[in-house]
Amino acid sequence: INAEYMGKSINWMKPKIGPAPMEAEIPNEQPQKAIEKPAESLKFIKEGGAQIRLHIIKQCHDKTVEEHDVFYNPVQVLNRDLTVLVFRNYIDSLKSQQGDSFEGVTILDALSASGLRTIRFLKELSNVRRVYANDLSGNAINAIKDNLIANEIDMSKVELTQEDANVLMYRVGTGAEKTIKKFDIVDLDPYGSAVPFLEAGIQAVSEDGLLAATYTDLRVLSGPDVQKCFYLYGSSRARMTCHQENALRIVLHNMSQVANRHGKYITPV
Repeated sequence: INAEYMGKSINWMKPKIGPAPMEAEIPNEQPQKAIEKPAESLKFIKEGGAQIRLHIIKQCHDKTVEEHDVFYNPVQVLNRDLTVLVFRNYIDSLKSQQGDSFEGVTILDALSASGLRTIRFLKELSNVRRVYANDLSGNAINAIKDNLIANEIDMSKVELTQEDANVLMYRVGTGAEKTIKKFDIVDLDPYGSAVPFLEAGIQAVSEDGLLAATYTDLRVLSGPDVQKCFYLYGSSRARMTCHQENALRIVLHNMSQVANRHGKYITPV
């Protein structure tokens, strides 16, 4: 093909036209199996008046796989039962003291995880005005929503927050949070020691309020590492056989010191 561009002759080679090349033969292969999607089912656990989704069970390739959404400790069932009992007695005491002016209590479940405590409070306690369920994990918030719906909870009595527990309690305690007043009850159920949450928790609880704290670091409180115990609690265990009582006294002493720094005092229940 000849062409002329700006006075210059340009030649293009005309492409050869011929039969299309034969495709390479593909050896016979067995057809690929379709990817098997795992069958999912939910496992629920009942505790007290609540029923929560513990984890998802997936069946795939003749194997059962369990995926946990949030942390659940079955060893602490007694702890949660006692918590509900103490809260019930405290609410009854407030009601008898305040009489007709009593409007119910507000509870902060600062580290809600699956929402089990929140659900039990709403199902097993009376005169609860509102429960604030907080957790930093997005998976935990989704699990709480699912469990609230599964238990047919009145959502007008629940407020979900997703943020650091200390930040939330500090805002409420200092008055920076205008929409939430100090809580009548603050429940701290962390993994390990509750010491990192005491400063904020004591400030966030109302006058004559109730602060519930769970400690699962008994090895620190009554174990051989006295230096770590002193570092966390400002006290070291004594060499005595009643190590659990000694651990409880260390916890109460530490809580009393934190409360005193904010012009408050504690009364053990």
